[in-house]
Amino acid sequence: MTIDYNDRRFRAASNSINGEVGSETRFHYHQKGDIVWGEYGDGEIVFGTLIAKVLSDGSLDMRYQHVNSKGTLMTG
Repeated sequence: MTIDYNDRRFRAASNSINGEVGSETRFHYHQKGDIVWGEYGDGEIVFGTLIAKVLSDGSLDMRYQHVNSKGTLMTG
């Protein structure tokens, strides 16, 4: 199944116990071909971006970066 992520908006349903993304965090995705990128924020996240490549099985190989409410830059 192919998913079109362009102009889609998401919010987190859950996160790990030490994660900073919460139910108030909002994501806005964009897509061109097999490249997906987005912005996110609110809650503990001041501003964040992500980039991903859509793999042949439909999954996303994704990386993120954001600044949290303490002013710390987080990446992964």
